[in-house]
Amino acid sequence: MHLTRRNFFKAGATAAVAAGLPMPFIARAGAEGEIVLASLYDLSGPFEETGKQMFDTLTLAVEEINASGGLVGKKVRVVSS
Repeated sequence: MHLTRRNFFKAGATAAVAAGLPMPFIARAGAEGEIVLASLYDLSGPFEETGKQMFDTLTLAVEEINASGGLVGKKVRVVSS
């Protein structure tokens, strides 16, 4: 198999799902030209320490993506509940 960026990310996502790790997912593409990511990380309770670190990492990645022009020309926004 030829290692491309797409195959790399597919393998990483598959491994994370198989390991049972929580992952953000794309909730919808907004009509106003933005991509909304839903974050399901625990920000309170017994998993707060890990969830907060993962949420901060996601937020930093989204900030860097937006600073470089977004994804396919659209701004990315994180929604957490």
